[in-house]
Amino acid sequence: MTASPVSLPTVALIVNPRARRVDAGLRAAAVRALAERGLESVLVTRSSGDAHRHAAAAAAAGVALVVSLGGDGTANEVAGALAGGGAAMCALPAGGTNIFARAQGWPAEPALALQSLERALDRPRMRELRLGELTLGPDAAGQRLTRVFCVNAGVGLDAETVHLVEAHQGLKRTLGQAGFVLAAARSFGRRSNLRATVDDGGEMELATLVAACGAPYAYLGRRRFDLVPGAAFDGNLEWLGLRRARAHEVAMIVARALDGARHLDHPALAHGWARRAIAIRSEPPVAVQADGEPLGRHTEIEIRPGPGILALAPSV
Repeated sequence: MTASPVSLPTVALIVNPRARRVDAGLRAAAVRALAERGLESVLVTRSSGDAHRHAAAAAAAGVALVVSLGGDGTANEVAGALAGGGAAMCALPAGGTNIFARAQGWPAEPALALQSLERALDRPRMRELRLGELTLGPDAAGQRLTRVFCVNAGVGLDAETVHLVEAHQGLKRTLGQAGFVLAAARSFGRRSNLRATVDDGGEMELATLVAACGAPYAYLGRRRFDLVPGAAFDGNLEWLGLRRARAHEVAMIVARALDGARHLDHPALAHGWARRAIAIRSEPPVAVQADGEPLGRHTEIEIRPGPGILALAPSV
């Protein structure tokens, strides 16, 4: 990632009012912070896909910077619209976990992140980040779906956990990140049998696989969860696969990743780098997630390095 000075003549703010930490006060503070720093439009999302459409329209209109005020889902949609183009983005943390924003160095607290944004816009610097990309399908109609991910994608166990949590929004709202822990325990009831090939390597049988373009894989409160610690938004994907899904082994790997201890040498794991593509086949269809969003169940998945995007660097 490199950072370079740049001028920002126009800014668009995209607000997800349903994000966990977005309220009228935060929205007003964001508008005030940007009002004298090139703010041209405030766009509010109402349903899934709106952030992507708003960001694409803003870029087409010549806006130089799109600021998202929401969580990782909002940031994912904005990045998907802007990746490979000339407009830059800034993901302000206002959701539940905010992995993408925090991984870039933005403060976890929205009020502090707004202060950092004001300072950053006074002397803006841009970083070029390389994202990831996955393709699903074909479906029954022969269609394939391709989408960008900002931090990670998963196939199997972690995706089953995401699907379970998203299907029980009360669990997500009430228990927060603890709800993911409970959902992960329940997800062991659905086992996967994946056949994965990385670049030109041989086929592997895995119970689950995750791939990341950046680190950390997640946060639990203030603690980094460095499941794939080497990913650095530099165009290479780090991947990790479980050869078997034994609860006690998974618990040990998770504990090591949370403590910053080495876990990649565990015998239950396979891991490495993908410079071209990871091809996965599964029968029956397996759960897939990208940046914490469930993407259904599929029999064919390809994960690969994705396009680049310009991102506003937080002030130092």
